[in-house]
Amino acid sequence: MNVRALRTKAGLSAAAVALAGVGLAVTTATPASALSACSGSKTLYTASGALANLPALNGSIYNCQLAQGNAGTGVKRLQLALNLCYDRDLDLDGIFGPATKAALVYAQGKAGTSADGIYGPNTRDAIKWPWWTEAYYSCYKRP
Repeated sequence: MNVRALRTKAGLSAAAVALAGVGLAVTTATPASALSACSGSKTLYTASGALANLPALNGSIYNCQLAQGNAGTGVKRLQLALNLCYDRDLDLDGIFGPATKAALVYAQGKAGTSADGIYGPNTRDAIKWPWWTEAYYSCYKRP
């Protein structure tokens, strides 16, 4: 082999190794959209005095998500909303299992958002929530 062929071969090998390393870094990196689980809830109020309890993390309804396998108060708040506003029949056990996922997919479809069975900011803003007054509740989207 001549020197030019060796340089070309070495250059191609180095490029392949570099690209493989980039591919590895891309596939193992944590996605920027990964959010922490909504482990609690937050009570929101309207100017008229109605209130709703939404899943939250550290008192914030923003930047958290729920998916199959999660458990806790945030899941229970979601289950209640699915039962009351979408006529589902979930146990209010706070466990995000297959039934909660199926109910969420149903609600997401009705709300016209991505029906992936994962609760996050898009779903939070798209689905209806039970808003309570002293005497009754009504279901509507978060203001």
